[in-house]
Amino acid sequence: AIAVGVGTVLADDPLLTVRLPGVPTNRLGRLVFDSALRLPLGSNLVATAGETSLTIVAAEDAPTEPEQRLNAAGVTVLRVARAASGLLDLGAALRLLGTLGLTRLFVEGGPGLAASLIEADLLDEAFLIDAPLQIGAPGLDGLTPLLRQTLDGRLPHRETMQIGADTVTFQRRS
Repeated sequence: AIAVGVGTVLADDPLLTVRLPGVPTNRLGRLVFDSALRLPLGSNLVATAGETSLTIVAAEDAPTEPEQRLNAAGVTVLRVARAASGLLDLGAALRLLGTLGLTRLFVEGGPGLAASLIEADLLDEAFLIDAPLQIGAPGLDGLTPLLRQTLDGRLPHRETMQIGADTVTFQRRS
């Protein structure tokens, strides 16, 4: 599945579909980590839930009214406990997704979900793309220097290549 946090959805309103020639747009499921069920009913994701599956992982204590509206729109809502930090327990979320047969996530999107996955040591591989072009305003870094250092320690095998002006770094566990 292609996964993002709700902050990315609120900021960008993505579709999260595959756009490669010859690959069906609904080949991969879409997953949003949204502890409080803030995903807007008018978002691109909800509007296309009938065409491409959409699952939200919410906190056990999230309100039930948004869940009912999302379910009516064809969205699946799963619930997990919160971690001591107050955020979703990502380890519990990944274990639950694994029991449903979902064992690989392509995490695309903003720094919040990426930071949480790195801090919880829940990544096996990472592709980092550094581009000289600033996207959006104010152009947020995907990872802080401290998170990059943490990632380097946890995924020490590293390969780097240049694609045009972009630097692509692939990291994985040894």
